[in-house]
Amino acid sequence: MKVSLIIPTLNSGKTLNFCLDSVFMMSKIPDEIIIIDGGSSDDTEKISKKFNVSFINSEKGLSKQRNVGIKISKYEMIAFLDSDVIVKIDWLSNLLLEIKLDLLAVGGNLIEKNRKTLPDKWRCSHMDQNWGNNKRENIPFLYGSNFLIKKKVFEKVGYFDKKYKTNNEDVDLFKRLKKKKLKFLYTPNAICYHLKKDTIISVMKTNYNWQYYAYPEPKNLLNLILRIFIYNPYKMLVYSLKDLMNGKLINLFLDILMYFFHSFYDFKVYLSQKEF
Repeated sequence: MKVSLIIPTLNSGKTLNFCLDSVFMMSKIPDEIIIIDGGSSDDTEKISKKFNVSFINSEKGLSKQRNVGIKISKYEMIAFLDSDVIVKIDWLSNLLLEIKLDLLAVGGNLIEKNRKTLPDKWRCSHMDQNWGNNKRENIPFLYGSNFLIKKKVFEKVGYFDKKYKTNNEDVDLFKRLKKKKLKFLYTPNAICYHLKKDTIISVMKTNYNWQYYAYPEPKNLLNLILRIFIYNPYKMLVYSLKDLMNGKLINLFLDILMYFFHSFYDFKVYLSQKEF
């Protein structure tokens, strides 16, 4: 089975070399590898040119970049990988092993590599990107960081929604698959590792992006009030209870700080009245 691998990038110079090195060491190397760049100002393009890959410039935005890759890809099987991820030697082989006639997509297991600092510990506790240690079909979605999908899916349900610029494009896509009762699977055997290193500010920004579309957008006063006084405290409570139950008391500082950060950014969006 021939596979096109699509890797969206944006200032990915710190990790892209490791990512591509691991891809070319796999037991099954993709038949084409496409880097879709959203306007990097670092050495992302220079690194890409060291490898046998196609480098395509695109308008910035994760969904837009993914869609460009899909449209120019040659093959029916499309794999997606984030640029801050390294794969195990059998990652793609294990994904292909699970694709059957009635399955349209298979997602893999992303394991966090960095767990030492407080922001990284918090991300590992509350933003892990896997569905456990068993194969599962009955899951809400597959994480966009690593999965394999049949190209015909996009003819059935449409492409990634371009309003999702940094996150949630995967959640939206697989909601549409579920509505049409199309099957997809998670396998823990297709393993890759997340190289991300967070600061307190970066983990709060990423979490805000993750959670932004989970509740009504703060573009009117009612939604702003609901987010600041109901949704954001609820999220803080969920995070805090989970950390208390798991004995991760050091995370409580960030649990509380996250509430103020989310509320500040909600207010900022409300004032700007612009598309997030």
